[in-house]
Amino acid sequence: MSKMLEYHTRAMDLVAQATMGSPTEPVDEARTKELFRQALVWGRKAIDELEKLERHDLTYAVIHRSVAATALDCGEYRLAECLATKALESDPPKDIRGELEDILRRAQNELAKFATLAEDGEEFGTP
Repeated sequence: MSKMLEYHTRAMDLVAQATMGSPTEPVDEARTKELFRQALVWGRKAIDELEKLERHDLTYAVIHRSVAATALDCGEYRLAECLATKALESDPPKDIRGELEDILRRAQNELAKFATLAEDGEEFGTP
C-alpha cells in the first residue's frame, strides 16, 4: 500500500473511532477531540504524499474532502476552506463537488462568525 493510502486509512480509522468509540473506550468529548486532531495530522500527511504524485483525479478530490471535513471537526476552518477550494479547482465529479462546496460553505460561515466577533470587539479563539 502506498504511503498516501496508508496515511489516509489511518486518518479515517481515527475518525471512525472518534465518532463511534471502540469496544474498550467509549466516546467522550476530550477523547473525540484528540482523535480528530490525530486524524487531521495523518490526513495532512496523506495530502503531502498525494502532492508529490501531482495527481488531480478522483483520489485527489476524495482525500482532500476527507481531510477538509476532519479539519472542520477540529475547528480548523481556514484549513478546511483551503483544502476544499483546492479540491474544487481540480474539477471533481458532481457528487464530490457538492460535498466540497458544502464543506467550503460551512468553513466560510464559521470564519464569518469570527470576523463578526472581531468587528464587535469581542474576545474569541483563533479560527
